[in-house]
Amino acid sequence: MLELRSISFSYLVKGPLILDTLDLKLNGPGVFLILGNNGSGKSTLMDVMSGFKRPAQGNVIINGVDLYGTDTATYELSKLISYMPASLKLPNNLYVDDLIQLYAGPYYPQALCTELGLDKVRNKKYSELSDGYKTRLALSICLSRGAYIFLDEPLKSQDEQLRKLFPLILKKYALGRTVVVCSPHNIEAVEWNMSYAIKNGRLIEC
Repeated sequence: MLELRSISFSYLVKGPLILDTLDLKLNGPGVFLILGNNGSGKSTLMDVMSGFKRPAQGNVIINGVDLYGTDTATYELSKLISYMPASLKLPNNLYVDDLIQLYAGPYYPQALCTELGLDKVRNKKYSELSDGYKTRLALSICLSRGAYIFLDEPLKSQDEQLRKLFPLILKKYALGRTVVVCSPHNIEAVEWNMSYAIKNGRLIEC
């Protein structure tokens, strides 16, 4: 279970609120969509939910425990979280195969690597990959670990094949987990358990 209780966030002490007493409750496993335009706060929300930005006020509750309650809670719950930010960058000088071994979970599914076409680039350095393959690599690593998965604009790259693969990949590898996807537009081929839109720092059901 994932619950956000009255989350507020601002980048300045007395600056405008990016998130304003935002509430959200996701019961059980499933795939959930958060829609928002650029600058709406959706990436900030993902950072807060995944443990990367502490809110000014409010609580992020995962499995009944406050993510930011204590350092111990943050550390333990971080083991359950897998996050793919929109601007993820990995070390340029490492090979794809090395990055998979370094960052992926202990049960990295070889089938996922194959389905995403990563087999053909495993001997390439990260710096040699197109934006599309960088996204595919990040997605495969993110889906290989964690009970709570946060994907921020996973289809940001202009990779038409990935757009077609994404709903099938999500359905197969997100089974039994809570997956939250942020996007500026609906991904219609995905069967969402629930969709939300972020507006004026709060979430509304779509």
